[in-house]
Amino acid sequence: MADKFVIAATAEEAAALKAPGAAFLAGGTEINRLGSLVHPDTLISVRKIEELKTIGACDGKIVIGSGCTFQDVIECEIVPEYIKEACHYMGSRIKRNMATIGGNIAMLRDDSYLLPTLIASGAVLMLMDAEGKTCDVAISDYVKGGFENALILNVAVPEKLDFISSNRQANTVESNARLTVSLSINDGKYKVAAVIKKAGIFVFDDLAEKLEADPEMSEAALIEWANARELPLEDDKIFGGAAYRRYLLAVVIARMLRDFGKGGQA
Repeated sequence: MADKFVIAATAEEAAALKAPGAAFLAGGTEINRLGSLVHPDTLISVRKIEELKTIGACDGKIVIGSGCTFQDVIECEIVPEYIKEACHYMGSRIKRNMATIGGNIAMLRDDSYLLPTLIASGAVLMLMDAEGKTCDVAISDYVKGGFENALILNVAVPEKLDFISSNRQANTVESNARLTVSLSINDGKYKVAAVIKKAGIFVFDDLAEKLEADPEMSEAALIEWANARELPLEDDKIFGGAAYRRYLLAVVIARMLRDFGKGGQA
């Protein structure tokens, strides 16, 4: 239980208050979750900061405020369908009305609904530091860590891509995913990302290079890659054996490539 609760009126105020032991509070679906690993001394509420709740279009990008809920994004006409699909991975509408885009990104969970899709799309975050300075950071760099004290202002995603596909593997819509994968192809360049439960967040630049060299890479070759790829996987009673999840990773990507070959669109 936090000892201090502060309601920030502006993004600058919220960012200035962030320090070790403090956490931003938006939807609260993680902090208030039973079994949550987040136990801050201070909670900084960003719920009243209107600038974090906007969605707009700019130069071929859709800019989504970090305070927008999953349901806000789903109901917004200008948001690309591939982002809405990732938001629908959160099966509970009650949760979607509470959980925010920024919160799901910032938690860097290994079962994140959004991270694979955002990474594969080439999404860029706008961050604010304690001094009120802003910077743009590719989400593929953000997931490497080091931005824990920054406030996420928004995330910018492309309106259109040549192809993007995401796939979530879980026992039920409400279960934590054992694996979520996303693959995009744009101007001949590939991006592949995944979150694997109890293993982490992965940006597969090595596989992207292989696919650019061999766009018709076979399922067998993908299985060989997955088996050889260094991944901190262990057998798990709930989420499956390590070998099974490697196999699943490969066949899901193979299916996406087949969909692209059939003329699938973003």
